[in-house]
Amino acid sequence: VRFDQLAGTSGWERVFDFGGGMASNNLSLGRFGTGNNLYLEAYSGSTMVGAVTATNALTGQTGTWMHVATTVDSGNVARLYINGTEVGNVTLSGAINYSAWTQNFIGASNWSSNRQFRGAMDDIAIFDRALSAGEVATMASTVTTPTVVLKSIAENSANGTNVFEARSSDADAGDGVTYSILSG
Repeated sequence: VRFDQLAGTSGWERVFDFGGGMASNNLSLGRFGTGNNLYLEAYSGSTMVGAVTATNALTGQTGTWMHVATTVDSGNVARLYINGTEVGNVTLSGAINYSAWTQNFIGASNWSSNRQFRGAMDDIAIFDRALSAGEVATMASTVTTPTVVLKSIAENSANGTNVFEARSSDADAGDGVTYSILSG
């Protein structure tokens, strides 16, 4: 991701926010308030069950690309990585109900008062399992080709359910934005 603008009184820009609405089984990553901290938070139902803060992760990073990754493993440990290095983790005090995810945003939030992401994103990947620290480091590496295989995400939702939504703007004049749904 690349944050292009951090100034202003509005905050809480989201890199992603997956959930069932506002405070409803969310897993979200974004800027904490109007500061320079990167913040991963998780909800079980309407209860926040854990958060990881990367203090000053955005200080001096405006306009600079950084690799960010999050995982939640089968033991309910949520981890936040920046440029392939784990910067924090938390054992969630409750489980996220992933089947409740009907409002899934990239660059936007389930909280309407939060600002949309201002910057650029590239190579967004969602996996059906928690990646290991080594796999995250490989994906963040600029010299190592990732060997992680993308898997399909089963859609077992009723017709009309919003399974995924992405918003974007053209960060580089003349370049296009392409979205693909891949099956594995």
